[in-house]
Amino acid sequence: MLNDLIEASGWSSEQFLAISIMAFVVAALSVVVFRMLRIFRMVSRKPPYEPRLRPLRRRRLIYPDPDEEESPEEEK
Repeated sequence: MLNDLIEASGWSSEQFLAISIMAFVVAALSVVVFRMLRIFRMVSRKPPYEPRLRPLRRRRLIYPDPDEEESPEEEK
């Protein structure tokens, strides 16, 4: 019975067209469902923690002021 369905030698052009449309619809639905699942997973995920540092504070830590005198603690 399955062999009769798979054998395409006796199909008419309308049957080929119907099978082609059905295959396209199944493929399109699977792509849409897969993408919706990916979107739902991405939305439900908690974003990572990022501290909000001001740029000026970051620069001071990286590049100390050369005009500043050294503190007594650093001399030891």
